[in-house]
Amino acid sequence: MEENPYCHPQASPPETMPSRHPSKRFGRLYVLGAALFLAGFFWSRYAAEAAAAQAVRDYGHNVDSGAYLLIIGTLYFLPAAFIFAAASFAMFRGWHFRWVFHLVAWAWVASPFLLALASVLGRAVAA
Repeated sequence: MEENPYCHPQASPPETMPSRHPSKRFGRLYVLGAALFLAGFFWSRYAAEAAAAQAVRDYGHNVDSGAYLLIIGTLYFLPAAFIFAAASFAMFRGWHFRWVFHLVAWAWVASPFLLALASVLGRAVAA
């Protein structure tokens, strides 16, 4: 006599089923990255204000002290914090295109180094 499969269903273990959220570890990494870039943004703003205040104390006026720090903080650290926050959200939610956010985030991190390398190589080739 054949056993009825509905009386004693064989449940498959959860570890063998493909998970929709395989990237929780990467999500935590991106949360940490977003927090570090946000801290870098606030540090650069503080350092720019401190440099401007120091220039006013030393010279009586300020022209561009701390401007580069403020530009770096605003144009690099703040967008990086948003990109990493979006990547962590995509990783935690298990979106199918989460790897796009992963690649964009790491491309953003590597972009200053690649630009500096391209500048050095360009000068070496031109010389």
